[in-house]
Amino acid sequence: NGGNNITITNNLIGVLFGNIGDDGVDVDGSSDVTISNNRITDAADAGIELRDTNGLEILFNDIFENGNYGLWARGTGNGSIVLAGNTFTDNRVGARFESGAIDLTDLANPNRFIFTPGFFSDAA
Repeated sequence: NGGNNITITNNLIGVLFGNIGDDGVDVDGSSDVTISNNRITDAADAGIELRDTNGLEILFNDIFENGNYGLWARGTGNGSIVLAGNTFTDNRVGARFESGAIDLTDLANPNRFIFTPGFFSDAA
């Protein structure tokens, strides 16, 4: 938390058929963060939770079987968030955005929502 130029890639975050606690990946007060090619599962609340973060790329992750959200951009302080090529499976909500400039324009690599409601945004 609070770092810059962070990359989280090629990890299995979680335990299959268990619970890893609150969030799989928790990013707070950071900038220029890339989360890519991970399998994120079994968090009690969110597979990925963001707060006060800018310059975020969430790319080609498999985010599944988390308690509430696959992705939760919470609070009012998030900036740009690029979301492409992710698969959200069996989360109560695929992605929730309370703030941020959300970029879903990569049509060659759409996000997929399987047995998961899509996403919703409170962001203006």
